[in-house]
Amino acid sequence: MGGNGSRIDGLEDQVRRQEDTLQAAIKQQETMLEMLKGATESQGRAAEALKKAETTAREQERLVRDVNEAKQRADDARQFAEERARELRDAVTRLEEEARRAREDRAEAEAEARRAREQEREARHAQEEAEKAATAAREAKEEAERQLREGIRPIIVPTQAQYEAAKRKLGYQSGYFHFGVAGISGSGKSSLINALRGMRNKDKGAAPVGVVECTTEVTRYADPSSDMPYVWYDVPGAGTLKIPDWQYFTEQGLYILNCIMVIFDNRFTATDIAILRNCARFQIPSFIVRSKSVQHIRNLANDMSGGDDDGDDDADGGDLARARDRY
Repeated sequence: MGGNGSRIDGLEDQVRRQEDTLQAAIKQQETMLEMLKGATESQGRAAEALKKAETTAREQERLVRDVNEAKQRADDARQFAEERARELRDAVTRLEEEARRAREDRAEAEAEARRAREQEREARHAQEEAEKAATAAREAKEEAERQLREGIRPIIVPTQAQYEAAKRKLGYQSGYFHFGVAGISGSGKSSLINALRGMRNKDKGAAPVGVVECTTEVTRYADPSSDMPYVWYDVPGAGTLKIPDWQYFTEQGLYILNCIMVIFDNRFTATDIAILRNCARFQIPSFIVRSKSVQHIRNLANDMSGGDDDGDDDADGGDLARARDRY
């Protein structure tokens, strides 16, 4: 009996252990079921999350597609805008160029119009001047014809070229004083020039003298003294040249001289008057010198005493005094 009891106890222990093991297995199974349930729930949640993720992915894909499409539309719009802007810039450039050409054309047209107006004014002015000149020429011609009919000689004004030519011809020198001695043939011009130069008529370099006019053209004589800045001109007598008395002054170039002396002996000619008038017109200082005074006084005294014209022995001192006063 005792041995059976031990086996029973052993079996009971074994049963208890098996029950404990079973309970543990049941608990483990329950735990596994709980875990499986949790896993199932997690799987459901994961599936839901996956579904949401897929939905989100599709939404993102749609958004990306929309963004790409919007970007493409934006690129197309930008490209279109750039093309339009380029076209507008080109159009503005063309318009500016056309405006610039238009301004230039307008400026050229205005300048051409101004030139045309200026030419028109100049033409009118030239026409007016021509008409004035024609009127003046006609009046001058009529006046010259009237003066010629009345015996008045015309005034001749030398040109600048004639001034320069006369200076070259007569040896005009700046810094010198130029004296001209003029008068009719035989009035004693050359003798006066020699005397003013401190020379005798027969001295070397003296102006030639004679009964017949020795000068046929204006002759220049420098002063013998280098300290005296004077130049003397022996002007041929008007009666020796084929020049009218009213042309004598300008033809001889006397207008370049600084001073002119007109020599006469017993008569004053139209040429002498013309020279003096031209001296006044050209503002040239002039002097009248009467030559051969002693001879004329003696001749006058001889006439007053009733003597012969060939001598002066018949005239006494009283006759000479009266003749000098009368002279």
